[in-house]
Amino acid sequence: MLNTRKQFNVFGRGTTEFIETSDLITGKNNNVLSYLRVYNNVKVLVVNNLSKQEVHITNPLPDEDLAILFPKGFSFDQESNLMKLEPFGFAWFSVL
Repeated sequence: MLNTRKQFNVFGRGTTEFIETSDLITGKNNNVLSYLRVYNNVKVLVVNNLSKQEVHITNPLPDEDLAILFPKGFSFDQESNLMKLEPFGFAWFSVL
């Protein structure tokens, strides 16, 4: 995790844009924190499950190609564009 953060200055610099997401099962949007970091044309998407329950969300950036940088408790179904985050799971993506 620390090595990934060191490779990408965008984690400590640039702008932050919060992205509204909601759990597809419960409909609540207070369990997932998603945001886009941008610095020098480098973009990173961060998706965090803040709850002790598994959550299912759609890809917050469906029109962008994403490369996984660091997942923990995360799976993605490309066919349905569905992200599943285990309790307190997260994923970092490079936006290509």
